[in-house]
Amino acid sequence: MKKQEILESAHLINEKIALTEIAEKKKQETAKRAQKLEKEKEKAQKNQENFEKATEKLSDAQKKYKKLQSRGKLSPNAEDKWLKKIDKLESKLKKANSKL
Repeated sequence: MKKQEILESAHLINEKIALTEIAEKKKQETAKRAQKLEKEKEKAQKNQENFEKATEKLSDAQKKYKKLQSRGKLSPNAEDKWLKKIDKLESKLKKANSKL
């Protein structure tokens, strides 16, 4: 009878150890998922900030270009440079928007 009790207690101990290991693995997986979600959240915030910056830069460049153009202070070369700059800022805005 004692042998049977010893085997049963050993079996129960093995089950407890197995359950503890499973719980530990699940805890680690949950921590990994939480960390991954935090990184994704940070990335989304950074993408939003980049979009806002690109929008602001484009708006400022367009205002300045229109102001200079309305005053007649743009040479043909300067006007080409401003248009290229605005095109570049528009492409950056599109890229930032696609990442959102």
